[in-house]
Amino acid sequence: MVYKQLKPSVQLSSIVKSFWMTDSGYDKTIVSEKIIPDGYPEMIFHYKDPYKSNINGEWRDLGDKYIIAGQIRNCFFLENTGYTGMFSIKFQPWSFHALFGIDMSSLTDNAILMSDELLKTIEPLKNIALEKISFEEKVQQSELWLKEFIKTKTNKTNQGEAAVKLILDFNGQLSLDEILTKTKL
Repeated sequence: MVYKQLKPSVQLSSIVKSFWMTDSGYDKTIVSEKIIPDGYPEMIFHYKDPYKSNINGEWRDLGDKYIIAGQIRNCFFLENTGYTGMFSIKFQPWSFHALFGIDMSSLTDNAILMSDELLKTIEPLKNIALEKISFEEKVQQSELWLKEFIKTKTNKTNQGEAAVKLILDFNGQLSLDEILTKTKL
């Protein structure tokens, strides 16, 4: 199993946390893996077989190749159904709402199929993820697309986003009073 991860360019670091991929090559041994949540939502593109997940105590066949994983609060399990091949973009906590208008509360402890509307919006990004090119080329092309896409969005930082950035910058080592003072909430 190959796993690779890259950080985004400085220009995208306020929107993207990282890019990652995993590929099992020609091995389709079924493996169940425990996943430790990190608080970052993701767009996951399966370019091989889909996965099953157990987030809330029962196994669900994700059954699709294009998934949005929200912010998960507890450990969960993933299991391949055949060959593994994934390309993923891990976004900053505020990015789904800022870029795509997605209500993050509906994604807490959940992984859902990408809607047809979202897939239409990000079709070039989906096509990049599915191309038979190197991981590094996928990251480079994804960054180019995201930079152009961001230009079409109003880039206003709100106080909630500022509070989350502050908490991340200080690894959660701030009192509520410090957060309120620094963000003027």
